[in-house]
Amino acid sequence: MLNVPNRKVLLYDEHNDPSVGDYVEFYLNYRGPLRATQRDPKEGSNIKAAHWQLKHAMRKGFHRQLKQQWSVTPFLQDSANTQKPYQVDLLAKEFQLPPWRFVPLVTGRLQLVTGIDILLQRLDNASSSVWSGDIDNRIKTIIDALEVPRSNDGYAELTPDSHEDPFFCLLENDRYLNHVAVETANLLDAPDGADMSYADVRIKVRIRPDNLIWDNIGF
Repeated sequence: MLNVPNRKVLLYDEHNDPSVGDYVEFYLNYRGPLRATQRDPKEGSNIKAAHWQLKHAMRKGFHRQLKQQWSVTPFLQDSANTQKPYQVDLLAKEFQLPPWRFVPLVTGRLQLVTGIDILLQRLDNASSSVWSGDIDNRIKTIIDALEVPRSNDGYAELTPDSHEDPFFCLLENDRYLNHVAVETANLLDAPDGADMSYADVRIKVRIRPDNLIWDNIGF
């Protein structure tokens, strides 16, 4: 069978295209199990608990990458000496679910246009329609893991590790996404023993100001 990718645009705002003009671009990656929300993540396990653990593991991986992105992006580094609304301490104070403090890069206050292009390489039937409920649920899981958790997501019962305070996320909320596209393909280099839910996810992120204001001029 040919390894033919399937690509669909799931969300597009023609008035707010993140690839028009100057923009910030970087990549986020995840390799591991990626099961559909509505299926039991593992035989014999509690569906809700196991799926929560999956999203938390993905969030932790994205946190490490976003923390590094913050450290290598000049205007984000410089924000430590300013009162910009993307200053880490200010964000961590605003987005709290004690004992957790979250730092989203994209917030409503910044008036940004944000797009993600997801390459999803997987073992199980990648040639199936990208519009299938199975794929839609996997994409929902990815997007959920990119945003700040909600108050009922169970974080009050956990304690962050020292390197997770503050905890970096991409989005304050998924409503600030203007573009979402997904491409699926067969995964050819899964580790030995990986089950059929194993996936390699590569996310291209593009961010630019919608209306240029003092708060978002760095973007």
